[in-house]
Amino acid sequence: MRNPLSPYPQHLLIATKVGLVRPGPGQSMPLGSPYYLRACVEASLRRLRIERLELCLPAPTPRPHSTTNSPS
Repeated sequence: MRNPLSPYPQHLLIATKVGLVRPGPGQSMPLGSPYYLRACVEASLRRLRIERLELCLPAPTPRPHSTTNSPS
């Protein structure tokens, strides 16, 4: 993304998602450790060659499956 849009216009909002690991092809899992999230943000900053992110979205955490039936 850096090359097609660089230099970035003032009005451009750059967002990135953090907290996903890819254990294999076509697979992704959330990883919310503070150390990993910080590493993801720092990697995005380096990759994009910017000093700060205006919007950083954590990967969604899967919800546990409910074992009770929903009321009808």
